Amino acid sequence: MNDCPICGHRGSFRGIQSRCRFTKEVLDRFVCPSCDVVFGSMAMIRMPLDGLKREYDKLYSAYSENDTTQWEMRTFLSMKPKVGRHYLDFGCGKWSHTIGEATKVGFAVTGYDPYVGSREIGQPGTYDGIFSHNVIEHLQDPIGELLDLVLRV
Repeated sequence: MNDCPICGHRGSFRGIQSRCRFTKEVLDRFVCPSCDVVFGSMAMIRMPLDGLKREYDKLYSAYSENDTTQWEMRTFLSMKPKVGRHYLDFGCGKWSHTIGEATKVGFAVTGYDPYVGSREIGQPGTYDGIFSHNVIEHLQDPIGELLDLVLRV
């Protein structure tokens, strides 16, 4: 067993099982006794990035997320963005209309998704702000990946 991916707790974890919504296979997950986060499956957490991308390609070949543009725009606008500045939609997926909607009203927004597409994320200092919606649960190393995002601003 690895450490908790959020708080780093070492030791035992309570196991729980869930069933995959798509394949119906049993998924082993774990509950951290320190921060109460539920994480797993370990197969997904340990999977190399190219393997994880293939899993998402397979998933999205038969499934499409709901349109969350209105909630993503609400999140984006809560940053009080300014025209002429550059923003990143982290975890934009391939179905979101947020980038187009933000661009229509004059904002410069670039989309990046770690598992869908092949867009580059940009160098440190590239963005004036970063927003995301429903993506943290997909990250293998949420703390590390979010810290990396902080460097992009």
